[in-house]
Amino acid sequence: SADWPSEGHDFQRRNFVSESLYTADLNLTATPSIYRDSENAYVTYSGPVAKAVALSQSLVVGSIDGSVRCFGKEGSLIWTFQTNGSIYSTASIVEFQGNEVVAIGSTDAYVYLLSLADGHLIWSKKLGGPVNTSPAVSDSHLIVTSNSGNVSALNLTDGSEVWTVNVGGYQWASPAITSD
Repeated sequence: SADWPSEGHDFQRRNFVSESLYTADLNLTATPSIYRDSENAYVTYSGPVAKAVALSQSLVVGSIDGSVRCFGKEGSLIWTFQTNGSIYSTASIVEFQGNEVVAIGSTDAYVYLLSLADGHLIWSKKLGGPVNTSPAVSDSHLIVTSNSGNVSALNLTDGSEVWTVNVGGYQWASPAITSD
């Protein structure tokens, strides 16, 4: 089966793969609940709302409860990592320095780099606002946007800031990398 390691399949966001995708019989549906008070109705969700990504026969998905979950080939839970905010973005999985890593943002204003093998935290970096978009990778840099209006390049090794550009406004679109 083919890998789908980031939103849109690759960092050019082409949304295409020529082989069948890895799938497991998992319930990755967000469950809505309606709460009412005397004047309003509120809809909340439990469970994943972000798209799942697959690499090396692992499936990774973020959830509005702030958890990142990795499932194995048979659908069994391998690991869980907990953030302090909701996750609306799709994770990106890349190979870096011989290891497969998961990059994901959260509404707690952090971007996290986790080990795909066991989910341990490699590093986290606080940005200026919630991270609702999917990170992209270019060479040894993680490109990420936040609702502070910034687009930032972070060093994949340690999360240090390489550069930041303020483009203004909330960022709801994930960065894409051209091959030029």
